[in-house]
Amino acid sequence: MRTIRRLGPTLFLAGALLLGTTSSLATSADSYATTSTRHFTQPTSISTGGAEMWVANSLGNSVTELDATDGLVVRVIKSRAGDLSSPVAIAASDSHVWVAGHASNRVTELDATNGSLLRVITATADRFDGPTAIAASGDHVWVTNYGDSSVTELNAKNGSLVRVIDATADGIKSPFGVAVSDSHVWVANNSGNSVTELNEKNGSLIAVISAPTDGFSGPSAIVAIHGHVWVTNGDGNSITELNAKNGSLVRVIDATADGFEGPFGIAVSDSHVWVTNGVANSVTELNATNGSLVSVMSKRFDDPDAVAVNGDFVWVANFANDSVNQIDDSNGLLKAVIR
Repeated sequence: MRTIRRLGPTLFLAGALLLGTTSSLATSADSYATTSTRHFTQPTSISTGGAEMWVANSLGNSVTELDATDGLVVRVIKSRAGDLSSPVAIAASDSHVWVAGHASNRVTELDATNGSLLRVITATADRFDGPTAIAASGDHVWVTNYGDSSVTELNAKNGSLVRVIDATADGIKSPFGVAVSDSHVWVANNSGNSVTELNEKNGSLIAVISAPTDGFSGPSAIVAIHGHVWVTNGDGNSITELNAKNGSLVRVIDATADGFEGPFGIAVSDSHVWVTNGVANSVTELNATNGSLVSVMSKRFDDPDAVAVNGDFVWVANFANDSVNQIDDSNGLLKAVIR
């Protein structure tokens, strides 16, 4: 049986027993690199920041910085006086790294150049309540609060509160994922089975997208890029693609062959969409242009949780075995297993 860990009534992190496999992850004669010293402890989130990759270790109360070129560990930043307590989400922007602590109800800001602490944000007015996702864009930082169904917007320059968005009309209900693109903020409402679209400039509501045809069923991760919005539906074992200009449905991808089983993390490169399947211990690769299946990879993943793209590589955080896989975006070959 598979053990599911939950935040309140909904799926958040999962430890999995491999129940079956699909196709194997391609490797170059299995001659990939691997490290021997462990630098991760139940990683749940991964973010790209130029030449670095940043990983939040939920159990280790730490953040791991990797070189995005070769996957070498730059440093492990450990919690100091609780500043990195229970980190579950991470976002890098410019020279800053923002970390959300789910159980600690705080946001920590790090200097991306040296990993030093800039500030810990815990003001009552910020209303952090079980934060699950964080996105940084320009002068704004957006945090989803699963506990009280709200979104907190911070000023990225000084960490001050801009606003808390929680109006009933906004349709924010157990928000689980957030993404920012082209002056729009997109929020995945896990128990609301919907996506809320906000105006990035003033936080006003643009639309709540929840038509039955949109296929939202336990939406969790969300990414907005190249004029499209992609959402994983953990309960529906599917992916929803929207038009970022008007929120209209492009397609719902749910073919059995796509291997979606507990899809959670999602990332998009110029030509591919990458989805982690926590239940199946696999990663699905799709064609970003038409949503068609490229491959289902099921080798050397152990409860894959988060995924991110940086340049030519795809990075997958494996929650259960404390590792990160580095994959070539062009051909799906495994380059390194980082522990």
